[in-house]
Amino acid sequence: MSNKQQILIVDDNHINRQFFSMSLKKADFETTTAEDGFQAIDLAKHKQFDLVLMDLRMPEIDGYETAKQIKLLSNYQDTPILATSAENLNKEKQQYFNDFLLKPISPKLLIKKVIEHCPKITVKSIVFNKEKALKYAYNDKKIMQKLVDLFIADLPIQMSNLDFCLIQQDKQTCIDIIHKIRGSCKACGAQELDTQLENLSICIEEGCNEEKPIVQQVKLAVHHYLSTDFIKYQ
Repeated sequence: MSNKQQILIVDDNHINRQFFSMSLKKADFETTTAEDGFQAIDLAKHKQFDLVLMDLRMPEIDGYETAKQIKLLSNYQDTPILATSAENLNKEKQQYFNDFLLKPISPKLLIKKVIEHCPKITVKSIVFNKEKALKYAYNDKKIMQKLVDLFIADLPIQMSNLDFCLIQQDKQTCIDIIHKIRGSCKACGAQELDTQLENLSICIEEGCNEEKPIVQQVKLAVHHYLSTDFIKYQ
């Protein structure tokens, strides 16, 4: 059974379903799609999802009624449902939803909102520690920004290398890559990512059985850092 957060995507437009699914999979979520409200309700009855992404305008049964029916299920009363539409949300029916995303939706905003509402995801660490990054850069913002820019460019490459070594179960190379990334994390204030990478390194060294969820937390920390608006300074 997968340890990834399970997202149900409900939309009658197949392009939208593909867009949402591909965007969320890049952030290491697992997705299931439904092309109408009836299919979504049936899926919810047979599987527990961590979050539902709900289109509002659909034929036969719209997103409002679909969300209402899903919320009536005993195991879905606390499950977040995010509304998506090219039109504004009906304020009289907004009680069925935890948030609203106006289409078109950027991948960055989509993932940000899902992370905010997904109940199993908690971010306890500071994403970007400006004080530490400045200290490492001799309190020179230009130097700090240069280091951050280099790290942002290199991080996806290092993560791809790490993914490959994890698949190959090359523990020593994984630990070496993690050590290299953590050195950059400390220099660039990536505090949350550094913490998650430390957890992963310990897990690999000790051969624990929780590697997959820790890897997901690492990837989410990478996304948090790369998506942080305040990395760019005036």
